Amino acid sequence: MDRGKRALNFKDLHILIIAPHADDEILGCGGLINRAKQSGSKITVLLINQEEEARKKEALESAKYLD
Repeated sequence: MDRGKRALNFKDLHILIIAPHADDEILGCGGLINRAKQSGSKITVLLINQEEEARKKEALESAKYLD
């Protein structure tokens, strides 16, 4: 089997992405998030470290695009 041509099935999954800082989830797996959302999956992002209030607000604002 040619692994390069095997498609991943993200249909109707609930995917948890754990990231140490805001933006790491997009930099690390933005393509996966996009493909999964297009397939009807629900994405939950858990950010471990919120150093500044401004970053928290920024992360909450960007999370709206995952819905």
